[in-house]
Amino acid sequence: MTILNVYFHKDFDGFVAAALFLRINDESQLIGAVSPSLNAVDYSIKETWLKTKLSQPSVVIDFLYHPRAEWWFDHHVSTFLNEKHKEKYQNSEKQYWNIKAPSCAALIKDNLQQSCSLFMSSDDYSRIVNSFSDWIYWSDIIDNAKYENPAQVVELNHPCLQINETLTGDVEDHYIYNLVTAAKMYTPAEVIHLKDIKGKIDTVLTMRDNNLKIFKNGYKALPKDVVLFNYVEHEIPFQRYMTYYYEPEARYAVGLYKRNGTFSISVGKNPWREFASKNIGEICQKYGGGGRENVGSVIIANYTQALNITNDIINSLTM
Repeated sequence: MTILNVYFHKDFDGFVAAALFLRINDESQLIGAVSPSLNAVDYSIKETWLKTKLSQPSVVIDFLYHPRAEWWFDHHVSTFLNEKHKEKYQNSEKQYWNIKAPSCAALIKDNLQQSCSLFMSSDDYSRIVNSFSDWIYWSDIIDNAKYENPAQVVELNHPCLQINETLTGDVEDHYIYNLVTAAKMYTPAEVIHLKDIKGKIDTVLTMRDNNLKIFKNGYKALPKDVVLFNYVEHEIPFQRYMTYYYEPEARYAVGLYKRNGTFSISVGKNPWREFASKNIGEICQKYGGGGRENVGSVIIANYTQALNITNDIINSLTM
């Protein structure tokens, strides 16, 4: 049996896309009978990625382009680390890139059928992707943060949202490998009852309840609909959407938290309110950070300096 080396982004869309690709191959034998060797990757290896010698045969899923990848699927704008690779790249039977795809799982679903046409019927292909419909639907939402409202992402009522919450912070490789294997075989509603995964979900839901109480009693509603929460003082993980759960009319959320020995300032526009936003990316860029119009961040080594910059950013948002 061939060992297929699977490199996939270490997030919800990454593991779902990997599971979908492997399930399609299992039934179509597109590559043949394979034993997957799973490799979860993230952007911390960006600087060395092109020097990485991929074990062959290989597939890279939801991650940066690598010229030695036999199969490759991605939908990110910044996927090419080498401009020459981007200039020469063309989609082919084994490689697909489309920045309009809402998720990598959706990209695989929409593009792999032609490659499988010699190995399975269109009805069989449809049966497989339809069995993944819940996984793919939530990959689209989670990867683009297209939540209906703050309650949806904070209350975590859907199994996929619960599973995604277990992927925040440091995640053991063996856990996400278990998710790939489970998603290949089961629906989200079934996966959350598997022993290893249920234990993780129970833990994050307990933490969520604790964090809700701390956040509710610790955030500061500032003038002009800006909300500030100092995570360093309260020692809870960064919560991107909790501001809008308690303050749905807030225009901006600013959070200061500690990670890996440095202090990060996160700034975001309320995605559920329509108004002419200040350019958050430009504001953060003044302090050595960056971002986009609706979200940005700054990383500072010194806590006192981070506090001062946080105040300066708030002033810029309320001017």
